[in-house]
Amino acid sequence: SLEPGFAVRRSPSRCRHMAPLAGLSEPTLRSWRWTGAAGVRGLQVAVVPLGGRCYLLSLLAFLAAARTAAGAAAARAPVAAIAVGAGGVVRDGVSKALLAEVVSVAYGDHPCDGACAESLARRLESSGGTIAALCAAILRGRFELPPPQLSWVAILRSHLPVWRLLKGRRDDLTRWRAGGEAGGDGGDALIDIYFKHLLGPMRRVMQDNGWKRSGAAAPFRKIVKMIRQWPGVLTQAEGMLQVACALRLGKGVFVTMEHLEPPVARVWAAGDWFIDQAQRLLVNKTRGVHLPERAFNLLASNEEMRISSFDLFADLLPERPSVVFAGAHQGAVVTTLMGTMPGAKIHAFEADRFVFEEFMIHLGKHERVTATHAALFHRDGMILDFKTRDGQGSQSTLFTPTKLFEETWPWVNWGTTTKIKTVALEPWARRHGVKGFDFIYLDIECAELAALQGARHLLANVTIIHMEVSTVPLCEGGPLWPEVERFLTSRGFRIMVSPPKPWDVRTDITAVRWPFPAHDRG
Repeated sequence: SLEPGFAVRRSPSRCRHMAPLAGLSEPTLRSWRWTGAAGVRGLQVAVVPLGGRCYLLSLLAFLAAARTAAGAAAARAPVAAIAVGAGGVVRDGVSKALLAEVVSVAYGDHPCDGACAESLARRLESSGGTIAALCAAILRGRFELPPPQLSWVAILRSHLPVWRLLKGRRDDLTRWRAGGEAGGDGGDALIDIYFKHLLGPMRRVMQDNGWKRSGAAAPFRKIVKMIRQWPGVLTQAEGMLQVACALRLGKGVFVTMEHLEPPVARVWAAGDWFIDQAQRLLVNKTRGVHLPERAFNLLASNEEMRISSFDLFADLLPERPSVVFAGAHQGAVVTTLMGTMPGAKIHAFEADRFVFEEFMIHLGKHERVTATHAALFHRDGMILDFKTRDGQGSQSTLFTPTKLFEETWPWVNWGTTTKIKTVALEPWARRHGVKGFDFIYLDIECAELAALQGARHLLANVTIIHMEVSTVPLCEGGPLWPEVERFLTSRGFRIMVSPPKPWDVRTDITAVRWPFPAHDRG
């Protein structure tokens, strides 16, 4: 494993002749996936230029230089972490199986007593990573804030649930409170920021130059200038974190297929830039000893949004996963998934003919997408009634809405009832020569359990299922969460990510196969 701060500028292939200097084999170099080296300016003393074009750092040289530079650089710049993708290792030396297990303990309500926590802590420590060691300390009951030289962005990108685990321990320590507003920021406030201050500038930059020739923060000069005029460094840092959360939530919830829609990778990079700026401000102010409560909660919220998104799934799945995406609508969320998993082969299903036509316009000819106009169900080849909204929004369904549905969403106006053919995943896969699936995404209005039942024995190869579930009867005959949970458990899955309780009437959950698959298929 490699310590945070080890970075390569330029592609590894150009630096293969430098591998022996770091004690690395050429195949090992080729197996790595590299993150950018953003945020390492404060540790330039640790980056040694070799050969004029490559920046390959000897591990021993880095460790020696980092010890010398860490104290001086702590107040100026956090250290960047790297990602390693070979042999099931994801981030900070942590295996995919261990990452899934730690996340399920932090976010999936998976019970974990003292012995369980100690076992996880030992395994995290054995990985040798700095972030993993921090997680291990928290699991052992210590409230230990990240050291100032450790990048918050690196922690968040690792998907190790540092902030959620800290949130569970923070009442054990009183000295961490350094003022600031208690609590996080509500979703409505963040969405308001996104639409009023962020989306317009991003689209204007897209119109001007595609956001390609300018830096991550280029669209946000106006709001950055405004935040830097606020009184007090702590308030400015909280403002930067608030913008980062608004970008993450806004782009995660409101996506369209418009040509000026900002690319997800650019938006995520911009959010990380704001987090980095907030850390620089707070480290300069507090030397990393204190963290205001509002800033803490904003970091925890940012982590939760990442854990609940395709970012985490991409870390846990094979490099080229086979994906079922049911409820593809016009393709906006599918496009986000494709940007997060560039090697994915996506089998998209949409039963609403009004939005399926739009999907085919946007993604019908894409080489990585196969599109099917059908309703996933437990039986193949049935012809059923399908309630639509004539293309006005989503929520088309095979089921009859209950009175509670109408009371919950009184603004939903139903349109045409059409006939739709049902498809069961197992016979569909057999007809199309698809050997199996790695990831199943279901948003099909009460038919999610029926779709899983139609997958039959193919579920044995599935690693992750992300689906909507109902907690109250919204559809006549539709299953509720306890029935869905029993089905998932009986098929070898356990909940990895679920929202805080009490749940909404419809909510998203993520289940992972357990034990976690020991090898990547396909």
